[in-house]
Amino acid sequence: MNPILTFLACAAAVLLCSFDGCDAEAAEPVRAREALAILCPSRVNLAPAFERAARRYHVPAALLTALVRVESTCNPLAVGPKGTLGLGQIKPGTRAALGYTNAQLLTPGPNAIATARHLRWALDLCDGVELHALYVYNARKRCRDYGPDKRGVDFARRVLGFWNEVEGARKS
Repeated sequence: MNPILTFLACAAAVLLCSFDGCDAEAAEPVRAREALAILCPSRVNLAPAFERAARRYHVPAALLTALVRVESTCNPLAVGPKGTLGLGQIKPGTRAALGYTNAQLLTPGPNAIATARHLRWALDLCDGVELHALYVYNARKRCRDYGPDKRGVDFARRVLGFWNEVEGARKS
């Protein structure tokens, strides 16, 4: 989606919400706490970082939490075999493109922001289709290159499974 159109849509939603008296800010932080309580009970203390990141980049906090659950089991100090770091297992190339240092990405706040930013990029690239965006997040390929890479597809399905688990728990 065009960044200008995305901005205008977000601005319109904020204006409509303020006139209707709804409180969109209050609803999302609870979602991060709920998602962490379900997916990573020992890491509920990370909720403020997830809430800020989700709000800043307009991604569902429960989806962000599900992604982090798959990537690092919610371990802020996780280091992958290929040099991926932190909660969202940010790859070295992505880390450089986003302008973060290794030390920053081993800190929950900056890593949650970097993860949400990268997820937002993937969602925008794939017109908001979560399955494709998760594949792009994991494989670092363009949305049109989405294909039968088993590892990327399995990753996306696992994230969506955890996201559905959180959504299902909320409805029951």
